[in-house]
Amino acid sequence: MNDINDERLAGRRRRRRNRILLIHPDEALRGFVLRGLPKAEFDAEVATNSEQGLIRVYQSIPDIVIMAEELPPVNGEELLSQIRQICDIPIIVLGTREGELAGARMLELGADVYMPKPLSLGELVARVYSLIRRLARSQAKITSTHRTGLGTKSDPWGSISIEGEHVDLTPTESRLLSYLRLSGGKVVPSSHLMTEVWGDKPVSSDVLKVYIRRLRQKLGDDSTSPVYILNERGIGYRWGKAPDEHLPNTYATEGTGSPQQCGS
Repeated sequence: MNDINDERLAGRRRRRRNRILLIHPDEALRGFVLRGLPKAEFDAEVATNSEQGLIRVYQSIPDIVIMAEELPPVNGEELLSQIRQICDIPIIVLGTREGELAGARMLELGADVYMPKPLSLGELVARVYSLIRRLARSQAKITSTHRTGLGTKSDPWGSISIEGEHVDLTPTESRLLSYLRLSGGKVVPSSHLMTEVWGDKPVSSDVLKVYIRRLRQKLGDDSTSPVYILNERGIGYRWGKAPDEHLPNTYATEGTGSPQQCGS
């Protein structure tokens, strides 16, 4: 059991580094970009086409996506639209055209940054850091209070304390976790969760599954045998811990108008 706990704590420490997903078919360019990202600060994952890229977005839930404008088997515009249907994760598009107006279409579709040819590695890294700072500022608007077996924790970043480790939560994760916990162990239908957590912004059940998976990862919850977030197949989810187990059951938020990301 101690070995399992040690592995979970080590995993949380690793996840504190920013996760970058690089989607690009050119191996040489992927290597060029990865060499510019400090390994001590970033966990980088790569995909070589749009299908792999979309799967990685669901599975690894990155903090930032860097993607090519042209990708097989579907183009970058289609992939960008598909990612935007899931969430508002920051996206940098590496263009194949030159000129300031080259990326107008990609920006209209929701890209945060378009970088035309020729690619400047220094500028790309600076853009990545800029997006990370923007994300941090949006998360800092959250004020959250949690009560755990280790005491009460108030943190403007929206973090919880688990086994002595502080785990950061994003705005959407905070709202989702709060609603599940305050449901008193009752099953909450998926449709109800989507309405309560995302409000007027329509999302699909796939988006909810992404956030449930992300929360389980942060809580150290085994998806094959979860303890905190339980799935009632075909209905919804419920909080699995009993009130007398002294896990987080007090929560308040302010300023939830920040962008919603896969990681948000």
